[in-house]
Amino acid sequence: MPRSWRPDECGQTEPIPALVAVAAVCLGVSLYAGYAANALPDTSDRAVEETTLDTVWTDLGDDGLYDPNADALETLSSETLPDGYHVRVTISVEDVRGEQRIVDRVRIDAHGDDDPGLPPDGARTASRSIPVIDEELPGDVDVGTLSVEVWE
Repeated sequence: MPRSWRPDECGQTEPIPALVAVAAVCLGVSLYAGYAANALPDTSDRAVEETTLDTVWTDLGDDGLYDPNADALETLSSETLPDGYHVRVTISVEDVRGEQRIVDRVRIDAHGDDDPGLPPDGARTASRSIPVIDEELPGDVDVGTLSVEVWE
């Protein structure tokens, strides 16, 4: 004969111990996530040098070209760059002999000063190709390289 279901025979838990158990599980998961984020290298979606490179190109290449005569690097400020980092931005082109020639360069201190000094050997770097207006023949466009070096 089948047993009938009666509410007084069901297993129940008091609300306070149930809340304590849920809080303990949440605390454990958050501690693990915090540890894993610090223990695993390069777990961020984007590295600071890649973000800085994109930000600098967005500020410099309004029309998709870099004009060395416009002094656009001088308009970069610490407000548009990552907080707490020194940044050196270099724009270079390859000359007819195949050698890199620096067209423009600026260093910005983490606190807004103009020159934080040379980057250390451990500075993070990123670069990309950009179109650069030829200084001698303004109608021509050269292939240039935008490089950023970022350090704390």
